[in-house]
Amino acid sequence: MKLITRKMWGGPASIGSYANPTKGCVAHYNGGAIGLIGKPHLACYDYVRRVHRQHLNQGWAGGGYSALACPHGYVFEMRGLDRQQAAQPGGNSTWYSIQMMVGGNEKPTPEMIQAWRDYRTYIRQRRAVASAIRGHYQFISTSCPGTPTKRLIADGTLAGAGSGTPAPGGGSGGGGTVPHMTSVRPVRDQQEAVNDLGYTPRLEVDGKFGKLTLAGVEWLQEELGVTVDGLWGKVTEAAYLKRTGGAEPYPLPAGHWYGPESVDPRNHSGFWERDRPAIRKIQDKVGVKKDGRYGPKTKDGVAAWQRRAGFTGRDVDGLTGPKTWRKMFG
Repeated sequence: MKLITRKMWGGPASIGSYANPTKGCVAHYNGGAIGLIGKPHLACYDYVRRVHRQHLNQGWAGGGYSALACPHGYVFEMRGLDRQQAAQPGGNSTWYSIQMMVGGNEKPTPEMIQAWRDYRTYIRQRRAVASAIRGHYQFISTSCPGTPTKRLIADGTLAGAGSGTPAPGGGSGGGGTVPHMTSVRPVRDQQEAVNDLGYTPRLEVDGKFGKLTLAGVEWLQEELGVTVDGLWGKVTEAAYLKRTGGAEPYPLPAGHWYGPESVDPRNHSGFWERDRPAIRKIQDKVGVKKDGRYGPKTKDGVAAWQRRAGFTGRDVDGLTGPKTWRKMFG
């Protein structure tokens, strides 16, 4: 099984409360067509992060599935083992959920089907989980998991053999390529960095990783003398910080701040691994648990610190922007 862990796609350490699903596995899909088939594997990372954010914004603990199977044959860990699901009402504590990363009438690729089987095998090798396979539609009235996947359930295809032995990041032997695909810098920040190094024509800073952004990142990597693969991993990040002296305003770009998870791309909550050291520094300053995630307790702690520091009115907002950062750390 080619496994991509939460850490590798930029997710939290854990999602959801404890549960012990034993009845089997449920197949899901996206709903509307998502168009990942035929796209570079990097697009799958963006999709998984988008699902996680969407579910956070719905008031859930985060991404609602145990895992997702991608068109390239990789399994993205979301809630993982021993967690309450948020995908099939009436079965969230008793069934595991695995999404096919397709929607509409898109047909799962053979690689995606195998990844789905692999994760089911992975679960059953480690936990006392029954062999049953269900579709989301068998819990509530819904089209999920789509007609093509319903057929795969009915004809027994999804019950086929799988490999439950994980190769972290899809690596084998020499390590594979997926670890290098873990982005450590949000797409907007990548676009801003490419522009700052003088790329022309300048990229639109819209947070969307399309062909123009890919070309810009590849240009930046060539400029920095690192492997040109279009994937902003740790090597690219280190080379970029070395080139720029590691100097970023405050340390975030102008107009950005640290705060609880939100849809605003200027907000840094610890969703991205690269933001977590600074958040831990803030948490240490205000005396809350240093977990690197800007949750409600961190916001309350910062607000209390702001009041002690003499802030008043709107400045006591529990967010760490440039004014609060300078007061905290000089």
